[in-house]
Amino acid sequence: MTTIRDVLPSDIPELLRITEMTWMPPRRSEELAEYVVSAYLSDSVSRSTFGRVAATDNGLAGYVFVSVAGEEPFGDIVPVSERPLRAAEYDSDTEIYKNVCARLKEEHAPDCGCELVLLAVDPAHRGRGTGRALFREALAHFRERGGKEFYLFSDNTCDYTFYDAHGLTRVGTDHTFGKSFTVFMYKGPL
Repeated sequence: MTTIRDVLPSDIPELLRITEMTWMPPRRSEELAEYVVSAYLSDSVSRSTFGRVAATDNGLAGYVFVSVAGEEPFGDIVPVSERPLRAAEYDSDTEIYKNVCARLKEEHAPDCGCELVLLAVDPAHRGRGTGRALFREALAHFRERGGKEFYLFSDNTCDYTFYDAHGLTRVGTDHTFGKSFTVFMYKGPL
């Protein structure tokens, strides 16, 4: 049985495991994986204001993190692995990615204060409604806060078709990194 609950500090190892299984940026070597995954998850969680996990008897099946403008973010609760010497390319790409997202938000949702920051489901639990349940938790949280619409960023290395299937509108696309890594911005009503 799967239970949706708040994120606990003891969930961090499982959050890292799911992140590594579901998301890895292109052009990365295995030696950077631990740093890249922990830095990505840390950045996402630190700016989030709400998080839920789908817990099973055998661990976590997935998670969702959101941010609502005006609410206190979690801050630095996910430790980042030691930065290897070869991390400069990832760090540089991360800054470029953040700038791309900021530009897309300014163009397509300048006044929207509800962001779905990160949604991930363990591949072993896909197709069982886990992603849908976590997505609904995020939308309910936005509605409780008076949100009228929300936005998110995805890319072509993720299962962005999930957002297409759930009625979101792709409002922006960016090819700064070339065709191998395309950034998408979606918006949806609440």
